[in-house]
This record gives sequence, C-alpha cells and structure tokens, in this order.
Amino acid sequence: MDNVGVQFGGQNRTTSVGRSRSTQPIPSGRSPLPRSWRQYRATRRRHDRSFHERRTTCIVERLDIAFRTRALRDACEQQAEAERRLGSRVAEALWRRLADLRAATTIDEVVAGQPRVLTEEGSQLMAFTLTEEHQLLVAPGHNRLPVLDSGEVDWARVTRVKVIRIEKRHG
Repeated sequence: MDNVGVQFGGQNRTTSVGRSRSTQPIPSGRSPLPRSWRQYRATRRRHDRSFHERRTTCIVERLDIAFRTRALRDACEQQAEAERRLGSRVAEALWRRLADLRAATTIDEVVAGQPRVLTEEGSQLMAFTLTEEHQLLVAPGHNRLPVLDSGEVDWARVTRVKVIRIEKRHG
C-alpha cells in the first residue's frame, strides 16, 4: 500500500490507499476513511433513539385489570368458558364491558353499563350492568387507594381494578 498525504480540515494527514480506494484528495469535513457499518449503525441508533424518545411521550396508559380467582379470569379471557358458565347473552355483555374497561385510562372514564358505586363490607366497589339480571363488580386494585377528603375512593384516579365477581342483580 502507498501512503498518500492529504489535507483534511486544514491539517495534513497521511492515509493508506489500497487498490480499491481512490487517491483523490478528501473534501474538507469528511473522514479520510469510508464509514464502517458499525459507525453507520451507531449514527442511526442515535437518530432512532431520539425519534423513539419523542414517540414514547405519546403512549397512553391503560386501565390495569386483575381478577379475584383463576376461574373468573378464565371466564373473562376465554369466550367459550364465559359462554359455558354464564350463557351466551351474559358472556357477550361481559366481553363488551371488559373491552370498555380495557379502553379506558381510569375507571371514571367508563360510562357504559350504568356504573354505580356500592359499599360492601366497608369497602367501595363499582358495579356495571351486564344484562337486566347480571352485573359486574370491580374493586380498586391499588395498594394505596386514592381517596377524597371525605374518605371515599377517588374513582377518577383509579387506574387499577380487580374484577371481584359477576352476580345476579338484587332488586
């Protein structure tokens, strides 16, 4: 290989030139050697990282849903199991209501199913109508419940719920 002296950025530098490289002078501001694939990928990664950082600021949180029992979870996650246990009409209403819950950011955003707050054994639950005879009961799933000054659960800040049961409505 021959050593060729070139001027780069106002400085004289010597670079080795092989058969495949040209011996023309390198323009000011460019590297004397071709960029390697690794350098190219690092540059792309920096660009992609900044792009992803901008994009991730738009991610919307979803309501986290947990289940009290495995059987209840199976009924809520497997349509065939829900139809077997509850019947097709109630199962279809349950799936619609769970879709509403999954689409919400907080429990307070869910307006379908006539949500109403019930007090049971000193704790507050939210009930959603499935059919005329059935309702879905959920409880806040936070370790530290968001509460109002009055001591009631602040449903507008509840982002985690636990499905307690599906029951026949009373009255």
